[in-house]
Amino acid sequence: MIKLYHGSNVEIEEGMTQSKRIEFLKLALTNELVGILVEERGCSIEEAFSLLYRSRTYARLSDPNTLLYTQSSGYVYSLLEDELGVSLTGK
Repeated sequence: MIKLYHGSNVEIEEGMTQSKRIEFLKLALTNELVGILVEERGCSIEEAFSLLYRSRTYARLSDPNTLLYTQSSGYVYSLLEDELGVSLTGK
């Protein structure tokens, strides 16, 4: 087993194919990001998924060429927070 990233509780099985590993990492990050959104913004789980799925950050996370799925949830959340801050304030 391999840790998702340092400090993560998510472990990856070593026998996974590359495409399954990418999908697994994306789903793990998605779950962590939703949890952070619920905690930080006080929104419901449904609202958190909606915010995330409609974001450019999620589009980048879904593109395997960006390698964003290899980053920590804290880093990806900071990108999302910057994006949402801009879209919520209209800047």
